Amino acid sequence: ISINNTINVTDQLIIRCNVKIIGNGYTLYNHIIDQPDISGTSILSTDPQKQVVIENLNFSGNRYDNRYSSSQKSQWNHCIYVPSDSTLSLYHCDIHDAWNHGASVYGTLYAQDCIFHDNNFSGIQMQENSTITLKSCQISNNGGNPAKAYDQNGNQGNSYDGIAIFSARQISIQNCTLKDNFGQGISVCGNTTVEVKDTEITANSIRGQNNAY
Repeated sequence: ISINNTINVTDQLIIRCNVKIIGNGYTLYNHIIDQPDISGTSILSTDPQKQVVIENLNFSGNRYDNRYSSSQKSQWNHCIYVPSDSTLSLYHCDIHDAWNHGASVYGTLYAQDCIFHDNNFSGIQMQENSTITLKSCQISNNGGNPAKAYDQNGNQGNSYDGIAIFSARQISIQNCTLKDNFGQGISVCGNTTVEVKDTEITANSIRGQNNAY
């Protein structure tokens, strides 16, 4: 499939087949307005047990969409959602300005020469038995959700990381840059194998904790 125009996404795109998508540098914009009975959305999701390849496509979230208030934006409003038992491969993609995480991964994600930046929560969140391989990617300026950064008294509160790992199966990071994220460069919770090679992790966290913990 070849995309030859900018697309305003008003309902979640769910990929239900094995497919390769060529974005030609165009953008999917999140124009989804959640209703109270909707548990959550993302610009793009895949069905379980599907293999999807996407090249040269931009994903722009609704972080700064002034058409509706933050209370109308679902807490699950990511740019990309990868469910369990599915595989998504990204090449030369730009994932930014999600109201929540840039990518929320429960399955398998391979990303090469991609940028995850300026997302309200983490650039990438890994859950359960997910597996991720990142090559020559940049993860920067994520996690600056002002509502989470400080409490009502001006004290520092929660912030979000470049990559947040929760009991994932395995993550491999090669020749990447993780910088200027509001929380950690990489945070690890649970039993996870993390391999990092030839990667710069610098200038993260207003809390002074730069790298993984």
